[in-house]
Amino acid sequence: MRSRSIWDKDEQKFVSPATFYAKRSTEARSDLPTPMVVRDIEPYQSMQTGEVITSRSKHRSHLKEHGLVEIGNEPVKRKAPFEPENVERDLKDSIDQIEQGYVPEPVETDPDVTRIYPQE
Repeated sequence: MRSRSIWDKDEQKFVSPATFYAKRSTEARSDLPTPMVVRDIEPYQSMQTGEVITSRSKHRSHLKEHGLVEIGNEPVKRKAPFEPENVERDLKDSIDQIEQGYVPEPVETDPDVTRIYPQE
């Protein structure tokens, strides 16, 4: 089994990810570590009501109040994988029909399709 390593610039060698991230998490990012500050949003006019939304908290409450969802932030709805039913039975029935001489009726083709893809 292959092991994974990360290049540590300070040590000038490859180290295990656990060692690398453990060391990194205890180090300060700068000489003056501070919490990250996210500025407030710019005011905008709601397309739903026309009112001016001036803060993140008003934005969140406005979305909730009017049943709106911010595009790109909605949870992903996973579809259940397609599982065909009775495949074995359908295949057996089809094979039985062919063995009994069933020939499907020809399908009409579009004349433009035959012009684009001429038959040899």
